[in-house]
Amino acid sequence: PRVASAAPNLRKCQSISPRADGERHYGAAWVQKNLLRRVMEYAGLDEVQAQAMLVLQDSMNTRIDPQWRDANFAFLRAVVVEGAEALEHHGWKWWKAQSCDWPQLRLELVDIWHFVLSHLRLQFGDRIEDAALYLSRQSASPGGPHERVEAFDGHEYHLHEMSFVDKLELMIGLAAAGRHSVGLFASLLADAGMGWDD
Repeated sequence: PRVASAAPNLRKCQSISPRADGERHYGAAWVQKNLLRRVMEYAGLDEVQAQAMLVLQDSMNTRIDPQWRDANFAFLRAVVVEGAEALEHHGWKWWKAQSCDWPQLRLELVDIWHFVLSHLRLQFGDRIEDAALYLSRQSASPGGPHERVEAFDGHEYHLHEMSFVDKLELMIGLAAAGRHSVGLFASLLADAGMGWDD
């Protein structure tokens, strides 16, 4: 079956295959998996799941550097760098042939999430429950992850009108300015065919 709106923002890198007549279609397994995932994404990240992620991130950071909370690491700068790496894996250069490496791109999104969690862990300190509530509320979207509007530098960005690459650039810009958006990240996850359980 054809589903025209299941993944509207996947331009160059799509989980689709061309038909003999040149049109693209989505396979039944892809549609079933991703439509169920989209329903789950509308509810956002569960508070219990968010709290577990924050605790695990704290544990991982402590293993790397027991004094990580006092080290003043630039976690949002790391988001900028990982976002740029994700752009490279997606392919954006019009002057040379590139192919999209979805598995590597998805790994970059996971890395970005680890840095966002670390940043939030520092912002909220020991108030893990508050951080989990924040994540849960910021990730929920009644109209789905693409129906958000992000504001940055006096401009409103309607996620449903943006390509995956444009969303990555917005995330990089926000991080470079010392900000983040869980809702924007949720939209990137959805575009990459991922959910909060990935």
